Parts: sequence; structure tokens; C-alpha cells
Amino acid sequence: MEARLVDFLMRWRNWLALLSIVICSLLAVGMQKLYFQSSYKAWFAEDDPQRVAHESQMEEYARSEDEIILLSFSGSPVFSRENLATLQRATEMAWNMPLATRVDSLINYQYSRASEDELIVSDFIESPQTLNDATLAKLERIAQAERQLAKRLIASDGKTTALFVSLMMPPEPEPGMDEVEANARILEMNAAFASIAKFARQMRKDLQAIDPNVQMYTVGNPTISQTFTELGEHDLTTLVPMMFLAILVSLAVFLRSLVALVGVVLLIALSTVAAMGFGGLIGYKLNLLTISAPTAILTLAVCDAVHLLMIYLRGLSSGQSPEHAMREALLVNMQPIALTSITTAVGFLTLNFSFSPVFAQFGNITAVGVMMAMLLSLCLLPAVSIKLVRSSRLRTYDNSMFTRYANFISTHRARVLTATLLAAIAIIALVPLNNVNDDPTQYFDRDIEYRQAADFSDQRLPGIRDLSFSLNCGAPGCVNDPAFLSAADEFVQWAEGQEFVESVFSFSDVLKRINRNMHGDDPAWYQVPDSEALAAQYL
Repeated sequence: MEARLVDFLMRWRNWLALLSIVICSLLAVGMQKLYFQSSYKAWFAEDDPQRVAHESQMEEYARSEDEIILLSFSGSPVFSRENLATLQRATEMAWNMPLATRVDSLINYQYSRASEDELIVSDFIESPQTLNDATLAKLERIAQAERQLAKRLIASDGKTTALFVSLMMPPEPEPGMDEVEANARILEMNAAFASIAKFARQMRKDLQAIDPNVQMYTVGNPTISQTFTELGEHDLTTLVPMMFLAILVSLAVFLRSLVALVGVVLLIALSTVAAMGFGGLIGYKLNLLTISAPTAILTLAVCDAVHLLMIYLRGLSSGQSPEHAMREALLVNMQPIALTSITTAVGFLTLNFSFSPVFAQFGNITAVGVMMAMLLSLCLLPAVSIKLVRSSRLRTYDNSMFTRYANFISTHRARVLTATLLAAIAIIALVPLNNVNDDPTQYFDRDIEYRQAADFSDQRLPGIRDLSFSLNCGAPGCVNDPAFLSAADEFVQWAEGQEFVESVFSFSDVLKRINRNMHGDDPAWYQVPDSEALAAQYL
């Protein structure tokens, strides 16, 4: 059976090579449909409970994203005239961020207080450079005691402050949407992320030109999304070409034939392009995981090519004709190439059982690439090699280093087996040291701009990482019901006692603050209103 199949491959090799190129070319058409999709939603299925809950909240309250700007002043306190003036300037700058609809900072926080029979609401800090030391100290005490400010807009040590910039992002693609319109929305979203990142970097430069002591960091979904895109594009344009070059140089040394590399280059390029084109044709988008597929395909495709070419080149070096040497190489390698390719593809296809769509997409693209590499190894590589590689300087088996290595293994097989098992057991014993960590921050090296910002945030102002809960009272207007407000307040108190919780803020806190203001700022009245009518009036 194998001999007949090899005879078929040899007899029609030129036509099979042409057919394989045509198939790859047809699949490559899908490359033009590939776009980077930066949104975190790409990692979650449309029916994922967490994604559904998040989208439900955005629809019910406000469909916006937050870009968070952190400012630190070389270790000096935020509540100084100079630093507050810089914060005021930063607040003004942030309003010019693309798609910004609101900016929240210590400067423009709407602070309410009682003055005799009046309720006064104004910016928390006005004309910072005119404030005296006593006023600055008073403002800091208030900020550290205010639930909406403490550990959110001002760090506990008073040396780091945050600005929250609310952004009205472009609409995202919806299920069942026309492909052209969906792609247009993806491109618009990517452009928005890029413009926000560009503005933030320029704002940092402008702010540091005004105040050299200020350090500015940005975190938030727009920043992390743009970071994923930038790193993906960087890897695609640098890491993959570098790996490709390293493999070609290694093959040139081991195979001792530059001409033989032509077939390898064609095999790698066509299998990779075909697989990525396949992804584009069925609607996949580029992200930090799917752009890793070319690296996996490249590695596996080289294995197929090397197995075939080594036997072929050794046959040529022993005096065989190109046709005879290739026939022998196919007889020896066809079954191993087919079996390893099929089993590898099946392994990658099991990623379709993953909870995350991007893992399934990566698995499917890589599986197609592996099978295309197998097809090209059996149909394209023989024709190209016979045409171009007619002689070889590769050593025969008798003198090769690998032959001596094989003889050593055969002679000392018992000792080698024992040593291998001991080494395997030692390595397996380290498995418990692996930890599951799905923190997106940890995806990046410490020299990446976003990772530095996230680490700074974790150290100085960890309370900006929000977990939102939507409490439904069950009927229109029932949010003013004192019983519901009391239940919400109890939930807040319970949440504050949970591990890793820095601070909790809710709608009930706003009503409690206004209730205190309406009673002359008496701390005893910092409680939810005792009547529905009063709560409605405060609202």
C-alpha cells in the first residue's frame, strides 16, 4: 500500500505540487479579512455568564469604559499647593482625551456640605495655589474620610492620586451582524484604543514638561487592549521573522545545502499563509494568542521537512539518483509524517473544548497549518527538491555524530533508561510548584509600560480595581424604599469585611451623606433616610 502511494506521489509529483500551491493560494485569500481585535470580549464566548452579566450592567447603567490615570510626585504628598496645581492641570488635559465624556478627580469631586439652612455642592478643591497649610490639611482629612475618595482617588499614604476618565467607546460587533460592518466596527474600535494611548503618552510628556517631579501611569481596559495589539504586532513583525531566520541558518548548517532551503521556505510560508487565511475565511480575528499560531506551525512544518530531506540528502551523498533517493525518503518517512501530523492536529483540535473562543481559534488554525505542512511535505517538497537539489555533501550514516550517539544509547541502554526515568521523576515532582494565574497583568514582562503601571497601581492604589454588583429591588422606584436601602447598606458592610477588599462604595452612601448634610453635617445622621419620600427627595 505504501509503495503504491509513494509511486503515485513520485509519478504525479509536479501536478501534485501545483495543486498544493493552488489550494494554499485559495486559502490565502482569507488573509485580507484578518484584523486585530483588541477587546477583552474576544476571550469570552457570547453566552459566557460573566460576559453576559457585564454587558447587562453596561446596558442598564452606562455603556462606557474607564481610563485611569495615576499621578505620583516623587514621594511628596498630593495635598501641597504645587502638586494640586499639577493635578488641576492634568484634570483639564484629561477632558481632551478622545471619546472622553467625564473626568473625576480630587479637583472636581462634587463635595456637599451644610451651611446653616443651605446645602452647598461645589468642586472639592478650587484655586489650589491660594490655599494655606491649614486648609490643605483639612482637605486631606476630609478626603481620607470620604468613602468615594479614600483608597480610590487618593492613596492611604496621601502620595498618589487617580483620575477616572469615562469614555464612550464606539459600538462593538454584534452577533449575526454583516461581516463588512462587523469588521468596520473592529477597525473603529482599534483606532479608538490607539488614539487614546497616543493621547495618554503625549499627555505624560506635556505634564512632565510642566512639572518634572510628576510620574504618570495609565491603566484601564483601553490601555490593556492597546497593549495587547501593540505587542501582538511587534511579535508578528519581529519574533516570527527572527525565529524563521534562526531555523533557516540552523538548517543550512545541518543540511549543508543552501538550495535545499528553498523547499523548506516554501513549505513553511505556504502552510502558515494557508492556515492564517483559513482563519480569516471563517471569521477569526487576530489577538495575542492566534498570532502565536505561525510560530507553532513553523516549528512543526520544519520537522516534516527535515525528516524527509535528511534521508533524501543522505541518499544523494551515497550515489543514488534524485528520483531513487526521494522515493526511499518517502517510503521511510511517509507514515511517520502522516501519523505525527494527524495526531498533532487532533491534539490542537481538542482546544475547541476550552471555555475561551480564542483558544479554540488558535487550535483550529494550528491544526490546519499542521495538516497543510503534511500535504506540502508529501506533494510539494519532493518535486522542488528533485528539481533543485541534485547532489549532497551530507555525511553518510557511518561517520555521523548521530550514528555514534545511537550506538552509545544502544550499548548503554540500561543506564540511559535508568537516568532518563530518574530525571523524568525529578521534573514531574516539580509539577505542584505550578500555579494557576489568570491575571492579565502577569501576561506582560516587567519592562512593558502597562505592566509597570499595573504594578505601581497594586502597590500604591490597589482600590481602583473594581468589582461591580447590581442590586435589583424588584419594582419601579423601589430604590428609595428604606428597607431596600438598609439591605444594600448591610451588603456594603459585609463586603467591606471580605479578604482583599480595600473599600466599598454604593448608592446608599450617597443618600447617607446627603442625609447628614441636611441635618447640619451631624455625624449621627450618617444613615439611610427613614422614609421613602425623603429618599426620593434626596435623589
